[in-house]
Amino acid sequence: WIEDPLIPKDLPVAFWNPCYEEGTVLVFIQSDMPHCVKKIVNAFERSGQQWRKTDLKFQGKRMSLQMIRKLWIASDGGPNSTSLRMSKLTEAHFTKDGYSRMRCFLAFQVMSATVVRLIDDYADYCGGMEFYIPLREIVVQVDTLVDIMNSNVEKGFQRIDSPNHPHLDSLISVMQTFSEWHQEAKNNGESNQFVPETTYQDICW
Repeated sequence: WIEDPLIPKDLPVAFWNPCYEEGTVLVFIQSDMPHCVKKIVNAFERSGQQWRKTDLKFQGKRMSLQMIRKLWIASDGGPNSTSLRMSKLTEAHFTKDGYSRMRCFLAFQVMSATVVRLIDDYADYCGGMEFYIPLREIVVQVDTLVDIMNSNVEKGFQRIDSPNHPHLDSLISVMQTFSEWHQEAKNNGESNQFVPETTYQDICW
């Protein structure tokens, strides 16, 4: 990954603590993962809305929260359904207000294995799998990020306790995917096809 030209290598990751003698105490920068995921989901919510500039595209395909909602409805999980099959998702995950946009668990559940299964099972009924493959990749990577940062042992994710831990390869894969998406939007000259730049920095940190 060090030789990957798409991964930024000029982001500051630490600075000397100004309260101590220069060169004695380092302060390391770490992003707020829950806030980062909320910002990703909020970008998906804005994408495709006529009054918004955001128009997320990855690998040439549009992505939005409403695409996931279509899958949810196709699975018989719509707002009037009594099905428990997709019980994690509710209308609150898709029709948002200022309060629901700040709820971490709603954002985590949108970027989860539940949505990956929805894509696998229902994408062919909602326009075709080829339109959902990029969205699926982003959901998988964000779900992995959440599980690693939360040390979700039920899903096989342990606390990172060494510089050679295998989970670091997974985190680098997350960064590489978002860097590829970032470069694609840059090549298209359309920053609105990507998440906000500060969100990308959070992922890299």
